[in-house]
Amino acid sequence: MQSQRRHSYLILLVLLMIVMATSAFATPRPRVQVAYTSWDGIWFVGAFRPVVSSPGFFSGMPSFSPDGRKLAYVTTSDSTGYWLTLHVYDIRSRWNYQVTAGHYDIAPCWSPDGRRLAFARNMAGPDKIHWMDVSNPRRPSEPARLTDWPSYYSEESPSWARTPEGEIIAIETDRDHYARMGIWAKNLTTDEEYPLVDEDNMTARDPSLLPSGLMFYTHYDLEEVTCYCPDDGWEYTYEAEINPVVWKKWIDEPGPGEPVMNMPGWMPAADPTGNGVYVTSTIDGSVSVYYLDTDGSGVEFVAGGEGGFAYYPTASFLHRTNIRALRDATFRAR
Repeated sequence: MQSQRRHSYLILLVLLMIVMATSAFATPRPRVQVAYTSWDGIWFVGAFRPVVSSPGFFSGMPSFSPDGRKLAYVTTSDSTGYWLTLHVYDIRSRWNYQVTAGHYDIAPCWSPDGRRLAFARNMAGPDKIHWMDVSNPRRPSEPARLTDWPSYYSEESPSWARTPEGEIIAIETDRDHYARMGIWAKNLTTDEEYPLVDEDNMTARDPSLLPSGLMFYTHYDLEEVTCYCPDDGWEYTYEAEINPVVWKKWIDEPGPGEPVMNMPGWMPAADPTGNGVYVTSTIDGSVSVYYLDTDGSGVEFVAGGEGGFAYYPTASFLHRTNIRALRDATFRAR
């Protein structure tokens, strides 16, 4: 009897050692930080106050650098909101610096090496994608056009990643269909330009591209709408975008891909782990941010809710030096 007990204890001890060894060498789950736009500035999920505060002005469209240490964002230059300029906020040092001026610049995204920004600039006509070097905060380079597409094409919402297909900037554009948005790739490795999502019966906006080659975007159905103008007695017919839903596709595969969710949603921001996506949605009656697994399961509320307002999320891995700064720092944009 005593021998059997010893044998049982020995087995339990061995199992305990195996569990402890497995835990010691297991890969820790990476921590992810999420930011979003609200009424009074840019917030981090879990914070008690905005990290970029702009009372009376607009600050939004945040974008984390790949290492999670910096945040690019858009803010108005004055209370009229006539100009929108790009700023970069160093989360650890709490240093904020302006990188563009005198234009209407929106939707920044970072290069994979964290040295450059791509963004959409309004040029007294359709937006055009520009890019610039911001690796030297005191002397950022002058922005330059990314493409040489004709002036009547609109170029918006860039997303930049180094993928198996090359280093690609995904661009929302009406290059093939006037006023009907699709998504094209500018492959910086091969210098090729080609469509990623370009269908006749839908529009595609807000690409969010991962290094794996998986891309999320907002899919809209189209509905023909006729309007009557009493001033001149004419009728106008146009295609209205309806039913926004977040879709996903691999950029090396043909076709538009498939929906991630069966609820309204737009402005996707890919989870850097590749396991899911953050989206803006109104399923609770307010504008809020939700998280979904890549297969559409596991819907989780993130920010917003009743009485709140949260949209345009961005996500990155949480750098360890950010933890205290995110808890303590609030930067006032003006």
